[in-house]
Amino acid sequence: SLPVPQGLDQVLLSQTAAEKLGAKAGDWLQAGFGRQVAGRGEAQRTRVQVLQVLPLEAFARDGLFAPLTLLEAAEDYRDGRAVPAFDWPGDAVGATEQRVYPAFR
Repeated sequence: SLPVPQGLDQVLLSQTAAEKLGAKAGDWLQAGFGRQVAGRGEAQRTRVQVLQVLPLEAFARDGLFAPLTLLEAAEDYRDGRAVPAFDWPGDAVGATEQRVYPAFR
């Protein structure tokens, strides 16, 4: 069975993505997230650790598999919201605000 990333800093990579990045299990990578605010580009970075490189049979294309919490943090940042877990600035997230996934990028 395949391991499941835990926490915000663990990911799985497909074999093709790992080869292009020169990464292997245990390596730390820089992940970047960008957004446009009032016509101005902003970006934040964080480090993620490769938990495992998936065999080609598991996923034959470039891919990174991350926990839902990391994907939601990226989506929140891109949508202009603050991400307290990473100390990224932005608008406060309302407790009753419904999460919308128009087209995850």
